[in-house]
Amino acid sequence: MREVVAGNWPAAKADFEQDYKGAPYHPIAQFNMGATYHHDGDVNTADKMFSQAVLSGRTYHADETLEPEGTSASVGRHACTRLHKDNKLDINCGDQIAMQLPPAPPPVAQAAPEPAPVAQPPKQGRN
Repeated sequence: MREVVAGNWPAAKADFEQDYKGAPYHPIAQFNMGATYHHDGDVNTADKMFSQAVLSGRTYHADETLEPEGTSASVGRHACTRLHKDNKLDINCGDQIAMQLPPAPPPVAQAAPEPAPVAQPPKQGRN
């Protein structure tokens, strides 16, 4: 965590990767890897890690955290907050709409609009 505070993400990433290799099912290791992926711009992989931390960290409270919700929130709650910031729903976060909504259908090609009718000149009388 010291490395993150110092802005030294390469060192933080190395520490987090080592922690994750040693305990891949630990909620803090999963969350920290998610934060690392997110920092590196790999949001999809980050969100997968956050989803894992949601489950494993439901009741786990970290002694220290840099997350805005503080230590009173579980690691799972922090992971849900991160997912929501990325506009991702997770049924394990209590996002009931994620269970109710069917997958979005593939986009349908729209037909080109019909061309506007050509204006006809007004008819002239016989007189």
